[in-house]
Amino acid sequence: MNVKLNIDNKDYELDVDANDKLLWVIRQDLNLEGVKVGCCEGVCGTCRVFINGKSVQSCSVAIKDIGDAKITLTK
Repeated sequence: MNVKLNIDNKDYELDVDANDKLLWVIRQDLNLEGVKVGCCEGVCGTCRVFINGKSVQSCSVAIKDIGDAKITLTK
């Protein structure tokens, strides 16, 4: 799946599996380390990002569910 992501006001375009979790796309495919890895089960909040201003755990969000949202990494 070809996706366009806007992360911290920077545009990225890449081809990933639609079911890939946002956490792994950010860390592994884009090599951005602003998101930390925690439990990977959506419980601890270590991987928290903001999607259109709403706080979410990136390990629980599939790329196919992002759409054209603006993503902000927590610093």
